[in-house]
Amino acid sequence: EMRKRTTNVVLNEPPAWCSNFQPVALQRNVMILGARIAEAARPGSAFTAEVALAAPGPLKDGVWAASIKGVNRKTGEFFIWRHPVADGGWLPPLWKKGQIVLDRTLVRPPELSEGHYELLFRMEEVQSQKVLLPKDPASGDAEGYVPVGHILIREKGVPEGPAGVAWDGRLSSIEPGGPFSPLAVVWFKTAWRIITVTLVVAVLAI
Repeated sequence: EMRKRTTNVVLNEPPAWCSNFQPVALQRNVMILGARIAEAARPGSAFTAEVALAAPGPLKDGVWAASIKGVNRKTGEFFIWRHPVADGGWLPPLWKKGQIVLDRTLVRPPELSEGHYELLFRMEEVQSQKVLLPKDPASGDAEGYVPVGHILIREKGVPEGPAGVAWDGRLSSIEPGGPFSPLAVVWFKTAWRIITVTLVVAVLAI
């Protein structure tokens, strides 16, 4: 049953990528431990996002959702991706104290303008719209969103397809010398053409 499936979204300890994140305590003793998010994506493409949460035990009162908000640093353009916690893989009413729950989702924003977007996270109860605010107001914004990362939205040099799925989503992969850099892609296509032509010639010579 989907709501009872814990594979890959419930851990015994925080992932290594949480080490550089300052944990943020929310109301109801939920703790944001860190986040891992694709670093770049094309306009109109989806991207992966994971937020590690320390569970205080079950949250039984209501239907809980998570939201990721992206805000363009220059223009203020924003989007909000609202989804079931862990995309429904392990819902808050089933949480157990001490579990590390990964809110793993494929963010599918609308067509965005190019630029750098700050990414923020929050949890909320759907029916009452009650937000789990940070215990320290300085840790979030006025709407209870907590900064968890950022992403570059750009067309030039960024591979097509969902970042983090079709390709690894890392900036280092599209920088000069990276496996998805424009020069590397040209080299790969040229090498593939040479291999194809060589095979055709070899077949015809038989």
